[in-house]
Amino acid sequence: MTEGIEILDIPSLTKRILDHWEEKRKEALLQEKDQRKKLNEEVQKENSLKAKLETARSISSKMQADYSAIEIRIHGEKRAMIETAAIREQDVKSGKITLSEFLKKGKTEKQIYDGAVKETMKEMGQSLQAIRKKNLEILNFERELLETQTKIRYMIIEPGRILQKALKDLIEFSQHELGYFLEEVHSSKYQLEQVKGQLLLTEGKSLGPGYSWSRISIEQAYKLQFDPIIPLECIAALKSKLESFKDSETVNVTYFLRTRGIDVTSISFGGKK
Repeated sequence: MTEGIEILDIPSLTKRILDHWEEKRKEALLQEKDQRKKLNEEVQKENSLKAKLETARSISSKMQADYSAIEIRIHGEKRAMIETAAIREQDVKSGKITLSEFLKKGKTEKQIYDGAVKETMKEMGQSLQAIRKKNLEILNFERELLETQTKIRYMIIEPGRILQKALKDLIEFSQHELGYFLEEVHSSKYQLEQVKGQLLLTEGKSLGPGYSWSRISIEQAYKLQFDPIIPLECIAALKSKLESFKDSETVNVTYFLRTRGIDVTSISFGGKK
């Protein structure tokens, strides 16, 4: 028959879960407080980088404007010098030089332009390098600023991530603790189904062929006469069969519902008795 079932103490379980949550909540608040301090430091760094970047961009913009103005003037001067010294196609057409001379020493418009560009860049090389260096500095500022902004965005969502982790830990903790309670629930349900099956047998009904009591003592086997599962008319047969096994340590008793019969066996080192 069914023995007492130990049920978990739900108030104690609830308290353990709430204590665990309080512990995690305090931990999350401490981390959030520390995070706010770091966030303020990164925001200050971001503002500093923005100011440096704005200044650098302003300087670069002015340098490029100055460079372009000077480049136009110098390019014009270099082109004029090259054109003055160059033998050109129109000189052939006007008869100043022969075609043979033009083919040897003449310059096309493209050659004159390319020459002027080359001379201009040669003269302005240091200025061009200075601007490119400044723009490289701007790129590094932009990289550092974006890294800082990315870190800030992570920090902004970090309190939510801390809370999310705390809740996840709490769920895992609750599932672990409730697992013990569920084991008791499943055990209770299993025993309930067993008792229901036994009650069906007392009514002469069953989903199976009958019922078995395995490896019970002779004393326990005799006490089966008190079990309502076995019909009264089978008690005499039970006692008669048990008489043959009175020297056995344990026996197996089986009640067959369809035939309303009793079978008793005993497993010993020598085999079935």
